[in-house]
Amino acid sequence: MSINSYLQAVRRHIDWLKRYGRKGQYICWQIMPEEINDPTLVSYRAYGTRDHSQIIQLACGTNSAWEPLPETEIILPLMKDLTLLLRQHEPM
Repeated sequence: MSINSYLQAVRRHIDWLKRYGRKGQYICWQIMPEEINDPTLVSYRAYGTRDHSQIIQLACGTNSAWEPLPETEIILPLMKDLTLLLRQHEPM
């Protein structure tokens, strides 16, 4: 699997959710002051695991782990959608 193709698919999905998604199809998350320097904390609070910090950074529009997250509301895909996208981008 190419991590880049997976992250590109997640980015496209987030863009689609922003345009056409309805409540219940995504997680609407407000970045709090204590979360701005720790995308793994947002991942833990939103998904129950710290493994999705790259998804948090992607949704926030940040490029690196040391770049602070903006204190704004973001749209996150549901875990079931992340799992489906991951399966679609696994090598055969």
